[in-house]
Amino acid sequence: METNWGIVLAGVGAVALSGFLRYLRSSVEYQKWKDDADRLALDAPIPYKLGFTNMTELSITDEELKVEGDIPAWLNGTLFRGGPGVFDVKTISGNTKHVPHWFDGLAVMNKFTVENGKVRYSRRPHSEPFIQYLALDNAAPIQFGEDPCHSIFQGLQSVFTMGNAPNAPDGRLVSNVNVTVKKIRGRYYNCTDSSRVQEFDPETVETVGDVEFFDQVFKVKGMERGVNAASHAHYDQARGETWNFVSDLRGKSYKVFAVPDDPDEPTRMVGVFPNVPLSYLHSSSMTPKYFILIVWPLRISLPRLLYNKSLMGAMDWHANEPTMIYVMDRQSGEVVLTTSCDAFFCFHTVNGYEREDGKVVVQLVTYPDDKIVRVFQLENVRGGGYLYDGTLQEIILPDPLSGETPDKVAVRTVSQAPIELPRINPRYYLREHRYVYGIGGEPGKGEIYTRIHKIDVADGTAVIWDGNPGDGSPCLFPMEAIFIPRPEADAEDDGVLVSIVLDATNKNSFLLVLDPSTMTEMARATVSTHIPFAFHGNYFPSDQSTSTDTA
Repeated sequence: METNWGIVLAGVGAVALSGFLRYLRSSVEYQKWKDDADRLALDAPIPYKLGFTNMTELSITDEELKVEGDIPAWLNGTLFRGGPGVFDVKTISGNTKHVPHWFDGLAVMNKFTVENGKVRYSRRPHSEPFIQYLALDNAAPIQFGEDPCHSIFQGLQSVFTMGNAPNAPDGRLVSNVNVTVKKIRGRYYNCTDSSRVQEFDPETVETVGDVEFFDQVFKVKGMERGVNAASHAHYDQARGETWNFVSDLRGKSYKVFAVPDDPDEPTRMVGVFPNVPLSYLHSSSMTPKYFILIVWPLRISLPRLLYNKSLMGAMDWHANEPTMIYVMDRQSGEVVLTTSCDAFFCFHTVNGYEREDGKVVVQLVTYPDDKIVRVFQLENVRGGGYLYDGTLQEIILPDPLSGETPDKVAVRTVSQAPIELPRINPRYYLREHRYVYGIGGEPGKGEIYTRIHKIDVADGTAVIWDGNPGDGSPCLFPMEAIFIPRPEADAEDDGVLVSIVLDATNKNSFLLVLDPSTMTEMARATVSTHIPFAFHGNYFPSDQSTSTDTA
């Protein structure tokens, strides 16, 4: 079959024009963020900038930490926390290459081992092949953020070279897998928003083998290496299964699959959400009976992804379109309900469950549009740029088996307290809960996260931990607060919260242990160096009781 070069060139021209228009729009948006940032005291030092700078040491082995306070005797286990450790890479020509976005920070795995009131800390880089690749002056990987140095010529070149996966100097496939930790079939994986995982050894924290695709690891028949999968796979403890989705390569459907704990049981394709537009989805929702895909109108253009080599550069917000909600029966794989609501964007769902009347409840943290994705460009956050508050909201869907099919459902605000990186007591996963824990700042200030919030969903009130002085000059910046239940607990808030906190004054970080019933500090264990702002982690108890690895 002859190639119609007229059509090819016309297509390339359309992509180039799209990229140029995208550049103009991004410039206008970036100036808007700068204007927002002017509301902050940007002439003052930016203490949290340390959280977006390279680790001083990429490898640490069993550093015994100084513990202040008392860690409960029952707390014995390991906390793994993935996230960025490198943002700036020296190239072979001696220049410095900066990753464009916080989400592009190069992966390092952190390990805290808690035993008999003592804490040991280790970490290892999980992105060395990717760092080696970035050190090449002509390296052009697909990344999340937009590279301001990406020229039109490079974009056109990308269209023709995209079929070749980037390789490190030693020939290995490279990928930066840096978001969260999952334990699947007894093995530990670093995961991200694509159909790739990186296995690691839980003892040494070293990577095991190369980055692999879902179909290689989980042996899924009919699985495609799609553009998007959720970092946050669901773990159903009652069924002993891990659930997730992956988009198809054309971006026109999402396939749902389940991985049984037993490696002798085959991974199965459960069902397909057909004719669903490709969007950036970091998570989904699930209940005991249903798998729920919520698709906000943040559309991904595959031609632009090829051209820009940037996920952010391939996305557009369609404000006049609704957020779509698709519900699949987990038993039959059939899509049993399709509805919509007003447009919003979301990184993280919180929990899903069914009420006694059969209605389905989904809680999630929302934003009115996609600005929160774009303000995490590294230049913006390093410069003290304005951030946006997430809001805890709730959607109540009709009983999918009732035959009721509304065109639109309401979204209810649960609390006005700013929140992100939400967690709950893992024992209440897939059932009704009362408390949600997350990080946030002072409402309306657009600041980086300085507080840990405990939100009571019954009345929307929040109890706050804030270790900063009250003079408006924060120096402590917590990240995701993970709830670990006490083994014999009856109350939902009986356990501990653990968070890694950046101490900008002392230029280090510490593991914070809070009493979630009162949101007061119980203990802290200080690391000798700083840990950049990370994303997600999970705790695995020594006695194999309840882990936090639910979503």
